[in-house]
Amino acid sequence: MTGEPVIRTRVPLGEMAEGFPIAFKVYLVAAILFIVFNLGSILASETSAYRGWLELTQPLTDAMAEFVPAVGSATTYMEKRRTRLEQGNNLYWIPAVRNILSVDFGLIFFFSLCFIVAISTDLLLNPERAFRNIAAFSTKYGHSTGNFILRMTMFLSLCFVPFYFSISGLMDPHLTSLTGTMIIYFSLLGGDGIAVFALIYFVIPFVAVRFYSGHRGGSAPDRRNRG
Repeated sequence: MTGEPVIRTRVPLGEMAEGFPIAFKVYLVAAILFIVFNLGSILASETSAYRGWLELTQPLTDAMAEFVPAVGSATTYMEKRRTRLEQGNNLYWIPAVRNILSVDFGLIFFFSLCFIVAISTDLLLNPERAFRNIAAFSTKYGHSTGNFILRMTMFLSLCFVPFYFSISGLMDPHLTSLTGTMIIYFSLLGGDGIAVFALIYFVIPFVAVRFYSGHRGGSAPDRRNRG
């Protein structure tokens, strides 16, 4: 033991509420929608209403499939086992898996953009409060902003990029249980979504500080000495 700080990969984003109130609201909305959609899909997956939902959202699913390799990989995997699915009267698993992957990735991408805008807005409205929040967070957990950025980047490189591209079939479904497959997707992509938001939370202020310092020859904006 060297007495160095324990490595943390989980970032309690709730602590950003004080410094980034708008961004925190966006984060809450994204989290609620993600949870409601996934839990709703899991609970309703065996109902006729869910099959109606799949038909209604098929255009969205097809559009997202063009941009998310994991959707195509999962579809190909299931199509090759179509006979097995037909024997169990489970052909609807194909659009179900396509749907949940498409919507989950879509929610992550859409709300990531919204979060970037919200973080930037909070910085513009009250930069001192935002930078103070980041500094307090880094002090509390014993790591610099750059260190957190490196950790989140490494985590996403190992746990998001391979899922997005479904490297070695990582996102191919289990054909024994649609519910089990949905729970796995919910857990994996939910964790990745939190990491994406955490990375944005650190990157935007980090870039803002570097930009401000480069153009003003100073540190982060501080209005304490203004009259």
